[in-house]
Amino acid sequence: MHFIILILTTFMIVTGCSQESGPKIQTVDDCKQPPLRNMTSEERAKSISESINGIDSATVLFINDELDVAIKASNMNLFRIEAMEKEVFQKLKVAFPDTNIFVTDDSKFYEEIEKIGKKTWPTEKDKACKQRKEIKRLEEKLKS
Repeated sequence: MHFIILILTTFMIVTGCSQESGPKIQTVDDCKQPPLRNMTSEERAKSISESINGIDSATVLFINDELDVAIKASNMNLFRIEAMEKEVFQKLKVAFPDTNIFVTDDSKFYEEIEKIGKKTWPTEKDKACKQRKEIKRLEEKLKS
C-alpha cells in the first residue's frame, strides 16, 4: 500500500513540475500588408445602416475585408435594438458578401469608431497596424 502511494506521489511530482505546462501561444504579426480603408464602401454601409427604421445614426469603418458598424437608436427604439442590429447585419451581408461584419450599439465603440473615422488613416504600416489592432481589441472586448 505504501509502495503505491509512493509511486503515485512521485508521478504527480514529476508531471506537475515538468517544464512544458501546455501549449504555448505564439504571437504572429498578422499585419503583413498595411490595413487600408475603403471610404466608398464606408459611405455605402453607413447609408444602408441608417436606412433601417429606428436607427438615428451609424458610424462605419471598412478596413481591408472587415466592416465595423456602430449604431445609435433613439430611446423609443431601444427595445428593438437587437432586432435592428440583426437587420443591419443581414442587409450589409447581402451588400458585402465576402466581408467580416461586426455590428454593435455600444456607445463607447461608437465614439471610438467615429473618432478614428474623422482622422486621416495612417499611411505608415506600423501606425496603420497599431490602429487596426486597437479596433480589434475593442471589438473582442465587446464580443466577450
